[in-house]
Amino acid sequence: MVASPQITEIRQLLADYSFDAGNEDVNLLVAEWLQQADSNLIHQAIIEALYQGRYKVVSVGQILNLWKRRGGPLRHYTREFESIILGPSNLPDFSESPDESVTPPLPPRSQPPQDLSEPDKTADTICPFVPESPESDQYHRLQAFARSMVNP
Repeated sequence: MVASPQITEIRQLLADYSFDAGNEDVNLLVAEWLQQADSNLIHQAIIEALYQGRYKVVSVGQILNLWKRRGGPLRHYTREFESIILGPSNLPDFSESPDESVTPPLPPRSQPPQDLSEPDKTADTICPFVPESPESDQYHRLQAFARSMVNP
């Protein structure tokens, strides 16, 4: 049996992360998966198995079956985790998918970032610290304490 590029790519991902195949023929399993789902979904299931710490090939099949029963994938991993696994250049585009990520998108910033080339105008509004006069009782106590620490 000649392995298709999709089977080879999926097998490589399974091998890279040392998935345990047991007595199963990985080529046959991957071919079965490709009959049930597209390669992007299989990649997602492999990443989900890695995220859950399930390093057996049978776990990928279980995740695919669960997603099939649910009617779609439920990814628990983040895009950052996916980029670590696949590398940023190999990330598939799932922008049409409703589950972009488990984490919600960040809200837009309320203020634009400050231009650092302009001087900070808030420094003028802060009152500078002016210590009490050196003649205060508290000043003398602190000075005596400091001297006692230096010359015990």
